[in-house]
Amino acid sequence: MRLRNFAAAPNQGVLLPVIATTLFPRLTRQSRTAFHVGLAVMMVTLLALAALRVTPALIAVGALGIPLLFVLYLRECGAFRDIPRRQLVISAAVGATLGVGAILVAGARFAHINDISMTAGVAWSKFFRHGLAIPLGAALLKVVPAAVARVLSKPPRKALDGFAIGAAGALAFSAAATLTRLAPQFAVGWIAESRSGEGLIVEAAISGVTVPLTAAAAGGTFGVALWFMPDPDSTRAHQRRAGAILAGLTLAVLIIFVGVVATDAAGLSQMKVLLLHLALAIAAGLALRMALQIALLGEAHDSASVQARQCGFCGNAVPDTAFCPVCGVAGAAIPACPRLVTHGARLLGTWALGNAFVAAALIALSVVVTATPRRFTCPPNCGRPPIATPVRDLPRYTANDGGFTVSYPGAETAYAVTTDADGVTARLTVGDGGVLRLFAVPAGGRPPRDIANALLRQRFPDAVIDYEIPNAMVGYQPGYGEVADDWPQSSTARYSRVRILVMAAVKN
Repeated sequence: MRLRNFAAAPNQGVLLPVIATTLFPRLTRQSRTAFHVGLAVMMVTLLALAALRVTPALIAVGALGIPLLFVLYLRECGAFRDIPRRQLVISAAVGATLGVGAILVAGARFAHINDISMTAGVAWSKFFRHGLAIPLGAALLKVVPAAVARVLSKPPRKALDGFAIGAAGALAFSAAATLTRLAPQFAVGWIAESRSGEGLIVEAAISGVTVPLTAAAAGGTFGVALWFMPDPDSTRAHQRRAGAILAGLTLAVLIIFVGVVATDAAGLSQMKVLLLHLALAIAAGLALRMALQIALLGEAHDSASVQARQCGFCGNAVPDTAFCPVCGVAGAAIPACPRLVTHGARLLGTWALGNAFVAAALIALSVVVTATPRRFTCPPNCGRPPIATPVRDLPRYTANDGGFTVSYPGAETAYAVTTDADGVTARLTVGDGGVLRLFAVPAGGRPPRDIANALLRQRFPDAVIDYEIPNAMVGYQPGYGEVADDWPQSSTARYSRVRILVMAAVKN
C-alpha cells in the first residue's frame, strides 16, 4: 500500500490525517494551499459565531461550510467537465432528500430513546433493541446516492470520479439533515442568550466538522469501491485483494458511523462526546485515505501519451505516465485542465458570499418565527384555583427495605408506570413526553442541596441551573429543589432542550 507516500500528495503519509488532501485529492499543489486556508477560515468562523451565540448563522456555516468548499473543489479540479453533471446532480438531490426524510422520520424517535431517567444510567439494552436500526439506516442512506448514480454511469470509470459522486451525495445528506435537525432553534431567537458558549462550540464542531467529514468518508469510500476498475495487467489475486480491501474499508466506515451515534447515547459530558466524535472522524478519514491509495495504485490507467506535461505537484515537465517520475504523484490526482485558483481571496470570497447569503436568510427567518413572550401581571391575570378533586386514592409504592414509601400516578392516567427494586419510573405518554423518577439513595450525611446537585451532574453533566424552587418539599419533608436546562449534543436526534426538575429531602 506504500503507507509512507500518499498517491495524491507524495510528501504526506497515508496515515496522516490531513483534511485538505483527504477531501480534495485532485488538486494542484498551489490550489490545495487555498483550500487549506479555506478550511482554517471556516473553523475560525464557527468559533466566532459560537462565541457570539448567533445560532442561525452558526447553523448555516456548520451545515454548508464543508459542502460548499467541496463544490468549489469540484469546480476547481474540472469535475463538472469530466463527470456527467447529471450524476452529480442526482447524487446530491437524492442525498438531500434522504437527509431531510431521515431526520423527520427518525430524529424525534432517537431523541426519545436518549431520554433516560435520572438513575438508570445509559439504557444500552433499549438502544440496541429500538435505536440501533436508526444509525444503521442512516449509515446506509449516506451511500444510497452513490449507488443510484452508479446505476446511471457508463464505463470507463475512474475511482476519483466515484469519490466525488459519493462524497457529494453524502455531504448533501449531511447538510440537509443538519438544517432539519437544528431548525427548532430558529424559533427561540437569533441570539441564544440562555445557552453556554461551550455548548455552542461543541455543537459547531460536531455539526460543522465531524459530521460532514464522517459523511464524506462514508460516501467517498463507497464511491471509490463502486467506481474502481482494477488494472487488467495485474494478477487476478491482486485484483480480488484490492476489491476485498475496498469493501472492508467501506464496511469499517459504516461501523464507525454507528459508533458515532452510540457516542451520542452514552450520556457523557459534551466535551467527551466531542473528543470521541473527533477520534471517529479521524478514523473514518484514514479509511478514506487508504481507499484512495489502493484505488490510485491499482486501478486501470489511461494509455501514456508521448507528449510531455507539467506535473501539477512538483512543477517539472515530465512524460504523461501513470505516476510522475520525479515526485511520484498519481497522474489521476492531477486535474487535466485545472483552473489554477492559486490565490485564496477568490476562493474565500465565493465561500463567504454563499454562507453569508444563507446565514442572512436564516436570521431573518428566526426573527419572523420567534414569538414574543407574553407577560402576565397579577392582578388581574392571576391563575385560578384548582377545580378538580385535590386528593385521589393513588397507588402506593414501598421499598423492599421499607426505607421510603411514595404514591405514584395510577391507571387511566397519561403515564406508563413501571416499578422495580429502586423505585418508580413514570413516562409521560402525551405531548413532548417526559420521565418522572421516584427513588431513594443513601444520604451519607449530605444536605438535600448536595444530593440534588450530585444527581443532576451524574446524569446531565452539562446542565445549566435555571432557578431554585422556594420552600421545596418532598411529601411532607422539607428539602431542596432546582430546575435546570440541558441541550444534548447529537448528530442524529433532533435538537431539543431538556427541562429537568430535581427535588430531594433527607429522612431519618
